[in-house]
Formats: sequence, structure tokens, C-alpha cells
Amino acid sequence: MAGELDRTIFGLVGPGQPKDSPLRFGKISRIEDQFTTQGQLFTIGEGPDARRMVMLDLGGTPAVGDYVYWLDQLVPLALGPIIMGTIPVVGPPAAYAGPTLTSITKSATNTPGTAHTITLPGTTVAGELLLAALMWNANTTITGPGGGWTKLSGNAMSPGQSEIWAKIATGSDGASAAFTSSTSQAGAFMVARIQGNFNSLVSGTGYNLAVSSASSTTTPNPPTVTAGWGVGDILFVAVSTVRGDNTAFSGYPAGYTNGDYQVTTNGGGGGASVGMAVLQKSGSDNDDPGTFALGVAQFGNAYTIAVRDA
Repeated sequence: MAGELDRTIFGLVGPGQPKDSPLRFGKISRIEDQFTTQGQLFTIGEGPDARRMVMLDLGGTPAVGDYVYWLDQLVPLALGPIIMGTIPVVGPPAAYAGPTLTSITKSATNTPGTAHTITLPGTTVAGELLLAALMWNANTTITGPGGGWTKLSGNAMSPGQSEIWAKIATGSDGASAAFTSSTSQAGAFMVARIQGNFNSLVSGTGYNLAVSSASSTTTPNPPTVTAGWGVGDILFVAVSTVRGDNTAFSGYPAGYTNGDYQVTTNGGGGGASVGMAVLQKSGSDNDDPGTFALGVAQFGNAYTIAVRDA
């Protein structure tokens, strides 16, 4: 049957299709060339009846010998790398339509104290997500400003106080937020403004968060996080919070963009640093970021936060 199939490739229809069906299948005999960043030119069949067609790369790798479907009246037609027996997928992959990072706003308490003014973007739209990564140089109890700010995670690291807070923006969120520490501390702070997010701060519904155990390292490693709502277009936010020598970040997880950091300048071993980067990811419910990079080993926690699309 296989030999006959190869010889009569253009006279056959797909399994279960009527004889006059425009849906046909054939065997790739030659991969010709990459013609775009997403597409591949290939030949179905051999001899004078062979057909040259375009296949879009949807994540698979077409190879000589694979069977593909096409529609006769639309040849050449862009198809995914589909082998015989699967449902045809027409067209390129859908564009990412999930949450996006609009900005990262940075600030610090460089002179240790109990009052901490955390700078906000200043301009927001109701429904956006404000996601704050906060780090103080020693264990302390943090009180937030109210007004919708919610603690998503708090970790006393002995020493160091690492926290993630968030707020669904109202559009009138001001230029700063006042946090208080129970003891005099220095701190480093970053606030991400995110749009296109789900309007919820319920874990497993609007976001999900994973945090690593505290350790001393030059390569903080945010853990795997899995969304509680299933596969979709998800914004993953990787965060590293460390205390120590006011250390700058020199690298961010591979594939993550918009990497940035904030560091205190109070000197000595009582400083704090925060690093952040993001990844837009489609068709998955989880991610395991790579590592951040520090110039010298520091003690801290790392986080991965999955942000759900609207």
C-alpha cells in the first residue's frame, strides 16, 4: 500500500474523505529551502506531478517521509507540519495576546529608616496590574499602604525581608505608595505596570506565584510556576531579591526580556538588590526560568509569577 500510495499520491484522498473531497494527503519527498523565518519550501511526490508547497513552522520539524494534508483548490497553501491521521491546521500560529509589561519603576530607601516611599508609574489605567518586588536588608515586619495593595508573598530570610505586593489599578493610584517597616532598614523596590491582565488578585485565578528557598549564590534561580487556570497566553515575571553588598545584576533568565534591577547605595553589608525580567508565552501553563547573574554571591529568594490574560 505504501508503494502504491507514493505512486498515485495525487489521486488519493484523506482517510474517511469522499472521492471528490478537496482534502488530499501526500508524502514529502524533498525539503528545498528555508524561505522565511517561519516557513519551509518542500516537494510532495516525485516526477512531473510533484507539487511544491509552503509549510509554516508551528513548532514541529517536517522531514522527508512525513505525510501532509493540503486542499487542492488552494495550492500552494500554508499548512502546519501535519502528518497523516491528524486534523489539518491552517495558517500561522496565533499572535501572543496576553498581558504585557508597560513599564518598570524603580526606587530605594538608601538611608535606613522605617518609612519607605515606593515610586509608582504615576500614570495607570483602571484594571491594570501593579506588581511590586520589594527587598529590605534585614528581617522586619512590613505594613502596606492599604487602598487595594495586597501582599502576595512575604519571606523573612534571616537576614533580609523579601516581599511581593500587588494592586489592581484604579487609574488614580498616585505617584508613590507608603510602606512601613517595624525596624530601621534600607530597601530596594521595583514596580511593574502590566496591562491586559485578568482583574483578580486571587491566587490560581488571576495569578500564580512560586518562591525559591533562600540561599547564597551568584545565580539566583526562580522556580517553576504553573498557572491554576490552564493553558493560555501568560506573562511570566521572574524576580530575584537579595541582601548584602549593594550588588548589581549582570544577567537575566534566558529568553526573558526587559531585564532591570534596583540596588541600595547605603554601603557596607546592609544593602538590598532587586532584579526583574519578563517572558510572554503562548500555549503553555507553566515556565521554569533560567538564572539571574550577580557579580558576587548574595543571600536571597527568587520568584516566578504567572499573570493571567484578561
